[in-house]
Amino acid sequence: MEWQRVLLALLLAFGVASGSLLPRTTDVSVAEARRQLLDTVSDLRRRSESEPSFSVRDVTKAFQSVDDELSRVDAQPLPDAATGVQLMLDGLWPWASALSEVRTTDAWYQKVRDVFRGAGDGLEDTAAAVAAPKQSDKAIDAAMLRLHEVVVRPDAKGLFKGVAEAATEESGSKVCALEQSPQQLIYNLYNLVALAELRGYALMQFSWMILKQYEKGNFTREAELLQAKTELRSAEKAAAASEAMKEASRFVWRCDPKQHVENETYVQLTELLQGYVQNEVDLNPKASCGENCAYYTYAKVHGCYHNQYCSKQRKCAGRVFDCQFVDSDSWVCPSEQPSRRYDYIEFENGRVLGRPGHCSRGTTKVDSWWRWLFWHCSYCFCTCDDDGPNSDRYISLRPSLANVSAGYAVIGMRFVKLKRVVHVQVRQARVGPRGVVEAASAEWLPLEAFDVAATAPGRDYHKMDYEQRSMDLDDLTAPPGYVLTGVRFRRIGTHLNPEILATPMDMAAGTLNADASLWIGNDNTDAAVDEPRTGVPLTLPDVPTRSVALSEPDSKHDQFVTFTHTDVSKDAAQTTVPFLDAQPVAPEPPVLLSGAGIYHKGRRGYGGFVGLRLITYDFSDLLGANRTDAPLN
Repeated sequence: MEWQRVLLALLLAFGVASGSLLPRTTDVSVAEARRQLLDTVSDLRRRSESEPSFSVRDVTKAFQSVDDELSRVDAQPLPDAATGVQLMLDGLWPWASALSEVRTTDAWYQKVRDVFRGAGDGLEDTAAAVAAPKQSDKAIDAAMLRLHEVVVRPDAKGLFKGVAEAATEESGSKVCALEQSPQQLIYNLYNLVALAELRGYALMQFSWMILKQYEKGNFTREAELLQAKTELRSAEKAAAASEAMKEASRFVWRCDPKQHVENETYVQLTELLQGYVQNEVDLNPKASCGENCAYYTYAKVHGCYHNQYCSKQRKCAGRVFDCQFVDSDSWVCPSEQPSRRYDYIEFENGRVLGRPGHCSRGTTKVDSWWRWLFWHCSYCFCTCDDDGPNSDRYISLRPSLANVSAGYAVIGMRFVKLKRVVHVQVRQARVGPRGVVEAASAEWLPLEAFDVAATAPGRDYHKMDYEQRSMDLDDLTAPPGYVLTGVRFRRIGTHLNPEILATPMDMAAGTLNADASLWIGNDNTDAAVDEPRTGVPLTLPDVPTRSVALSEPDSKHDQFVTFTHTDVSKDAAQTTVPFLDAQPVAPEPPVLLSGAGIYHKGRRGYGGFVGLRLITYDFSDLLGANRTDAPLN
């Protein structure tokens, strides 16, 4: 597809290999730089006609000012995004002609800038080479036209539209590698294309003015035509980009890492519900064997009969649920991992729970027995709910807030586990006029670790258990004109439910109104009469880090996921799933956010991950050829 080739050409032309990819507007927007450039050129033409003392020196001095202005709309190193863009467009070959158009403009600009800023020898020859090159196909104005025709095509299949469609059609594993939302990518590409156009326009106009001072022609008609074309093309590019941005996704989320590392790329709850072997004689206060395993759907451990296998394992000091009989006799492999009781269990009938292999602690023979020839005292496989010291099952309810009073907004998030409690940590940065995010001020706000024994459940943290282990999955968006400044969990019934804090922002001034902040959430429940929440099924889930395939999002807004144990056969029900994706979610380059969400990603047959995703600020309404208040990043 043409748009894909153009995109790859643009990325390569602006230095993908060296890590210089997308434009960074530090002080002025593209629209503002364009208007100042057009005004400067018009003023110079007027002065050249009315001021007798006007000279080449005035032209080169004005060029230096314009060059300084354009340098504030420059390329920003973005190494990770280059990889992500290439991944999304995997298999495409560079389009040589499109690459040539961009490289022509950039190469000419770099060469001519040195001469014009020096204002010395070679001015006339350089200006003549720009205005009338020996090879017409290398002319800057022709390159600008060809590039424009590819970006803004009459069949509505230009570059910006193509990116929006590709981000919808491409697999999630490619979109998540962008580390920015598709809408943000379109906005950045618009700035890149517009910057190339401004450079080409500046070269042509200043070259004509220099040649006019050397009495090589008047060029008034050519200058007026080029200005009219540039203004029209700029409006068409802005309109095309704005239209595509309205259709493009604003979500930012993370792919699975190349290697999973606990407490770096993911965190997990432990021993929330866990497979547990116990003889039925210990599951009732009478030490009776008169029932069967299935009878004990809800029980607790009352003793350890004759110090049998129960004396060789950690007792389930909480509640026991959903017992089942597998076989009378087994070999149990105790685990060395503190969050597991068993690595695997092998029964005499050949069934194996978990992954059999070398048992470093040696297997233990566990046999059921008969009492008085009438009663069979069976070993049962049950589910243990024990909030002991090995169980990390706590979620912080304390809000994570940016320092709004000092002009900071949230620009990133991640899950962190401290002292057995899972928190959402936020990244903040100061915002300025026109929505600029001051990247140098970005920081992860320190979390206040607390001990659950010294704090209050329901106020400081939520403790999960058999009845209260669901998390709502929502995408929460602030009203127009508001930006994201905080996040927290609350409890609705038995569910954990996310909320975001939104604060109104004066975009032109870059100021936040902290007093008008509001919390936004979704109050819907699975018990609602109309359109209740639905659950995300975890079918026979295995440990998610065992999957060789990358996780794909499989939830949608207004759903929930219930934490549970892994499949009995695959993992002996030893691991709590899903895990929580702890990778930082923070767009690069940094931008304002208007929302955040919690979602589930995974593969069928695995527990998957609960992840955070961000919603970038909607730039589409702010983009325009004549606007100067558009966000800059």
